[in-house]
Amino acid sequence: MIYVINGKSALKTNKDIIQYINSHKDKKYIILVDNTAQARTYQKKLEIDFVRIEREYHTDGSLDTRKFSNAIQNNRNILMSYNYLPYVYNKLRWKLESYTLFIICLLYTSDAADDLTRVD
Repeated sequence: MIYVINGKSALKTNKDIIQYINSHKDKKYIILVDNTAQARTYQKKLEIDFVRIEREYHTDGSLDTRKFSNAIQNNRNILMSYNYLPYVYNKLRWKLESYTLFIICLLYTSDAADDLTRVD
């Protein structure tokens, strides 16, 4: 995993990201994770106040973006699935400029994938 801040590859592990966020509490963050386990890890270890947003729907089946909109309008830190961002980005992109965005996902090399599937 490699995370880029200000054009430089600086953070390479979840621990690095958590340390960075906890030591830069004056910034606002949107932390995008790819699974529930990652979300739980970040919830436990972050020392900032944030809103965890999960995908919710209206009774007509359309996506409910009110919780995200409210969090942005109130300058809250946000933790959510990266799959949710495309649905809310166009509505609120003007406000997102004040946030630092972290997209946290697992990147596997073929060797790492082989290690995960190998039977000893």
